[in-house]
Amino acid sequence: MPQSKIERFQEATEEVASFLKSRLSGNIRVKVNTHTDPDGVSAGALFAKCLRHYDIPFHISFGGPPDSQSLEELQEQDYDLFVFLDQGQVNFR
Repeated sequence: MPQSKIERFQEATEEVASFLKSRLSGNIRVKVNTHTDPDGVSAGALFAKCLRHYDIPFHISFGGPPDSQSLEELQEQDYDLFVFLDQGQVNFR
């Protein structure tokens, strides 16, 4: 992999880490939605391990990309932050 791509990846991960760090404090409840394929399950497990390390309450669900109706249903749930992992391309029509 070219060095420029590695550097862009590192910058992107630092951005995400900074975004999450500023939001994962205090009494926050996190809902994690991840894909059911092997890399989605792995991503969910790694993220769950991080949340457990910082004693952040969370719930993890496995499935495919959300549609408009399931996103509306998520709004009714009692979580402060929703994280979607390994969902691929999502098309809303």
